[in-house]
This record gives sequence, structure tokens and C-alpha cells, in this order.
Amino acid sequence: MRIRSAVVTAAAAALTLPLVAQAAAPTDPVALARLTAAKLGTTLVATPEPLTSPNVDLVATIPGTYIGMHQVSTTRLVATGTDGLTTFDISDPALPKPMGVLPLPHFENEDVAADSRVAIVGNDREKGSNGGILFIVDLANMNVPTLASTLPLNIAGPMDTERGPGHTTNCVAPGANPCRTLWLTGGHRVWVADLSDLKAPKLLGAFDSPASMGSTGFGTPGTMRTGATHDVERDSTGTLWVTGSGGAFGYRLTADPLKPRLLTGTGKEGVKPDVNDFILHNSKRSTATKDTLLVTEEDYVDDRHTDDYPPGSCNGQGKFQTWSIAGAEQGRGMKLLDQWKTEVTGAPFVSGNKAPITANCSSHWFQERKGVAAVGWYEQGTRLLDVRNPKAVKQVGYWLPPNAVTWAAYWITDDIVYTADVGRGIDVLRVNRAATKPTVAPIRAEWLGAAPRTELLAASKAWGWGCATMLEHA
Repeated sequence: MRIRSAVVTAAAAALTLPLVAQAAAPTDPVALARLTAAKLGTTLVATPEPLTSPNVDLVATIPGTYIGMHQVSTTRLVATGTDGLTTFDISDPALPKPMGVLPLPHFENEDVAADSRVAIVGNDREKGSNGGILFIVDLANMNVPTLASTLPLNIAGPMDTERGPGHTTNCVAPGANPCRTLWLTGGHRVWVADLSDLKAPKLLGAFDSPASMGSTGFGTPGTMRTGATHDVERDSTGTLWVTGSGGAFGYRLTADPLKPRLLTGTGKEGVKPDVNDFILHNSKRSTATKDTLLVTEEDYVDDRHTDDYPPGSCNGQGKFQTWSIAGAEQGRGMKLLDQWKTEVTGAPFVSGNKAPITANCSSHWFQERKGVAAVGWYEQGTRLLDVRNPKAVKQVGYWLPPNAVTWAAYWITDDIVYTADVGRGIDVLRVNRAATKPTVAPIRAEWLGAAPRTELLAASKAWGWGCATMLEHA
């Protein structure tokens, strides 16, 4: 299904027709929202239709609840949501077809580690180090994925308060079995697991990383084990990039799996409040420019306070960053090159009330392909960012559906992107790379309280927005 003409028509009408009469009172929320959008250099749009840049088409939507995925070959993909794991046939990338389903009780497995043989699904800790568990899924028959084994991650004793792992799992040592060695994050340390035997995985131990130091909004700045590690990514050179509340740090494996060599890191710059107010979320080495690391900052708890931006606003939340990693092998520190944020992250409150989007206006998981990063931005949809000049990141496309909860965006081919959306499922997007040019996205009226919106998530009573709950809808 293609909705190019319908979306463009709806968006154009919304942009050209006045939302309120010229005589609207200054206190009218729609009028105030329009003024806010104009102040931010863009336009307020009130329409129930998705908004999209001219170079992005919606090809299909696969309904469901999806949080993460991993393409294991040109024809196969695995995806996970809060209800378990699904395998897909992507022989036709424009129309992924579900193959098999394995129900699993887990949350939230954001970053799926997988290959043609196995997928690793992590259940996040419940509290402290309790509740963490790995599900080892056998993919030998993708029509019928089966549970091969489990590995409990309750790493602390009853009197130990160490925060344990389980949030993300990543393969770090390639070989005959690409998932032979795992690094587990989300806790105070990076934990290492041996997966040589799929039916008998072993937890080997852990090592400290400065990625667990605190930031302004998470833990104690400069103090180890007060924040948390978050993700691990292996780049084309074999360097392992660990992100967390303390910044981003590069490692090289050694003969001892518990003693990797620390190469470089973001240092003091990586925990400045205007750079990392909560956590550096995940990273990818750029394929477009030499020695550039692409990073997202997750920040959904803005605790700064001014008259215009009380705590909880979108002010500065969730940026996309580029860092120089030149000289990393020689121990040279990383250097921030640029930060990009969406049009709404500087929006003040409307009528003295918090903008409804503010619970989830942060950047999240992304992938880069041939110089363009596709970034999942929670309620702000999917953004396409040109990173070929890492000192001047530019937005070159967007997909802004209503009531989005976009956890991630993935390039499947040079022109196909899949989104993992907790509320919508998988949106299949076709990107016309020949038509990419710098663009400013409009602001949906519901983001500023100027139009109705449907709540898809509710904050957990115990853990807030860090562990949101899906709401049912008629």
C-alpha cells in the first residue's frame, strides 16, 4: 500500500489552512502553539494523517508491538516486542512476512543479538540485580523458533545492592559461532557470558567501565557504579564501543575475556549537562567518514528548571551526536563534533502546562547507511540525518505518524527502512536518496497540546518512563 498522495495532500492542506481565526485570543492553546512553532522556525500541523517529507513513502505497516530487530541475512530477520520473538521472511524487503513466533515473558530486549543460528533475548532486571535473564533461542528452523536454554542473571547476593545486567546483550567475538562471547549491559558493570554451548551458557564474570559513572540526571557524576552501562557495539575494526551514563568508551578484546583494553573515551565532555544529561544510549561507527562515531543521547527526564522550561519539558532532550575518534588506538580522547536535535526539543510550555510529548521526546536506536542515519525518536517518529559532514549534521527526511512510539529505525536495503514501533508495529518506508535535501519537519499540534492525542503508553508506577506499560485501545 502506498499513501504518498494522500499524505502529501493532507499535510499540504493542514499547512495552508489557518488553524485559528486571526482574532484568536493570546491564551488560546492552538494560537499559542502556532506561535511556538513559528518561534522554532517551523509550522504547526493539525491532522490525523501521518506527516512525511517528499522523499519518504510508507509502503506497508505490519501491525504488532515491536521494540528491536536484527537482520540476519538478505532474506531473514528477527524482531522482538514485549510479547516475544517473531521471525520474518524479507525476500521482498518491501513486504516482510511473519514466519514463526516464540512467546516469551520479557521486557525489553531493545538491541537484539542474532545470527542465522541463534537469537539472544534479554529480560531486564526487575530491581537491583533481581529478575535479569537471558533466553537463548534456536533459529535452526526459523519457521519454528525454539527455546534452547536460559541463563539467570541474578548476580548479587541478598545483601548486595549492585545493579545487575539484562537490558541489552551483544555479540563481541566473531568465530565459527558469531555469538560465542556476549557482553551484557544495563548494570553497574559489563558482564561477560560464554555461549560456546547453546544449551549451557555460562556467566564468566564482569569488569568495571567508566561508562557506569553518573551523569547530571543519573547517578553521581564522576563516581563509578552509580549510573549504568547501556549498550555495546562492535565496529568494522573490531573496536567495542560501550555507552552509558558516564559517556562512550572504546575497547579492544584481549586473551582474557574479563580484561579488555580501554582505548579511548568521551572524558569530561561526555558528561557535560548539555551533552549528556542522562545517558549516551548507543553508537555506530560511521561508514561515510573516517574516524567518526555516531551516538544518540537518551534523555526523557529533564530536571533543569527555568521560567520557560520547568522540569519535564523537551528542552534539550535526546540529541544525535557525532564524535571524532581519530587516534583512538593511540589513546587520544574523543572530541564532540556536532549535536542535532529536533524542532520541538526547544519548545516552551503551552498555556503553562507541560507539552504532552515530553514523556517520550528523546532519540533512541538508529542505524546509518551510506551517510544517512535513520533514527527512531520515540513520539517524534523517524528522522533521516545526513552525517557525511560530521561537523554539520542535517535532517534530510522524516516520517511522523500520529501516536508513534518509535523505539528504533533500521536500514534493510539502500532505500528501505523498517521502524520498530511499540504502538504501530513495523512501518516499511521507502526512501528516495536522490531527492534527499536539508529539510525542517513540522510540529504535530498534539505535541504541544493543541490537538487531541491517544495515549499508547503509561509510566510504570515503580520505574517511571524507563519501563513504560502499553495501554489497550478499542
